[in-house]
Amino acid sequence: MKILVLGAYYSNNLGDGVICDCMASRLKAHFPTAEISVRDIVDREDFEEFEGVSYPELRHRTKREKLRRLVSQCGWDKILTHEEHRLSQCQSHLENVCKNSYDLVVIAGGQLFMDRYFLFLADYIDRMSNKEIPIYLNACGTGPMYSKTVRKRFAVALMSPYVRLISCRDDAARMQKVIAGTAKRVEETYDPALWCRDVYGIGKDRTSELTGLGIMYTRSIDSEKTANFWMKLIRQFEKNGRKWKIFVNGSEDDIIFVKYVLSQMPELNGSWDDYCMPVPKRPKELVALIARFKSIISFRLHSHIIATSLDVPSLALVWDQKLRLYFEKIGYGERCMTVDAMPGKVMSCLEKAEHEGYDRKLIELQKQYADHLLYQAICEDMERMKA
Repeated sequence: MKILVLGAYYSNNLGDGVICDCMASRLKAHFPTAEISVRDIVDREDFEEFEGVSYPELRHRTKREKLRRLVSQCGWDKILTHEEHRLSQCQSHLENVCKNSYDLVVIAGGQLFMDRYFLFLADYIDRMSNKEIPIYLNACGTGPMYSKTVRKRFAVALMSPYVRLISCRDDAARMQKVIAGTAKRVEETYDPALWCRDVYGIGKDRTSELTGLGIMYTRSIDSEKTANFWMKLIRQFEKNGRKWKIFVNGSEDDIIFVKYVLSQMPELNGSWDDYCMPVPKRPKELVALIARFKSIISFRLHSHIIATSLDVPSLALVWDQKLRLYFEKIGYGERCMTVDAMPGKVMSCLEKAEHEGYDRKLIELQKQYADHLLYQAICEDMERMKA
C-alpha cells in the first residue's frame, strides 16, 4: 500500500513539520508494510534559508496583507487574485506530486482550513478524485477566511465522493458552516502532534529551572504593544531572579522580531546566545528544544501542543481563537492570557501551571481518539473496496 501524506511540511514554522512526522509515524504503526511519502502542500522541497528581511520590511508586508483583506471585504476580492496567482506558480509541483500512484491520501493537519490553502486543497482533491484515490482531511485547523469565492471553491471540491473524512482540531462548527450544503460532516478531533514525545522518543529535562519565552511576530496584534509586553515580562523575570531564555519555532519573522525586542532593552548587553536558545532547523530539533524547559510562555499553538506532549507546563498568549479552543479542550482555559496582562499576574499563573501540570489521562484519551478516528475511516474504506 502506498500512502501520500500532505501538509505544510517545509514551513519555517517547524510545528507543521512535527504534525507531518507524527502523522506519518502513526500511519506506519497501523500499516507497517505501507510505503509512506510525505510531501509539502505548496512547492517547497526543503527547509528554506532565511531571506534577511528587516523589521521595517516586515511591518510593511503586514500592512500590505491587511490592505488586501480590507479591499476583499469591500467587494474587490484581492485575496482570490493573490491565491490564484500563488496556485498558478505551484502547478508543476502539484503535477509532480500527483503523477504517482497512491492507494490513499492523508492531509496531515495544521492550520489549512483558511484562504491561504483552500485553493491548494481543492486542486489536490480534484486531481486525486480524478484518479479515484480516497482523501482524508485530518485534524486541520481553521484560520483567516475572508474570500467568499475561495471558500465556495473549496466547498465544491469537498463534494467529491472520494473525500472520505473531514476532521477539525479546533472550530469544527465553523467549518461545518463553511461547507453547508455539501452533505459532508466535519468531525471534531485532536492534533497529531500530541504524539510527538512517542514519535521522536524525547523526554523533558526534569532538572531544568529554565522558562522558555516563545516570542512570535503576529499580524493580529500591534507589534509595538507585543514588544512592550515582552520587555516588561523579561524585566520581571530578572527582578525575581528566575531563569529564562527566548525561543522561536523556526520562523524568520519571529527571529527578526526577537532581535527588535532585544534592541529595545539596552540593559541586556550580551549576545544572542546569552538570551536566546539556538534556532531549530528541523521539526525534531524544535521538540528537543522545548524538552529543555521547565515551563514556557508562548504565542505559537504548536509550542503548547509539543509542551503538552512532553509534560512541560505552558501559558498561552492569545492572538488567535485556536489557542483558547485548544486549552479549553485540555481543561486549562485559564492558562490563556493576552499581552494586556500585567507581569505579576503572568508570573503567578505560571507558578500555578507548574504546580498543576496536566491531566495526563485526558491527553492520552485525546491521542487515542484522534488516532482511532482516522484509522477507522481508512479501514472502513478498505473493507468496502474488498467487498
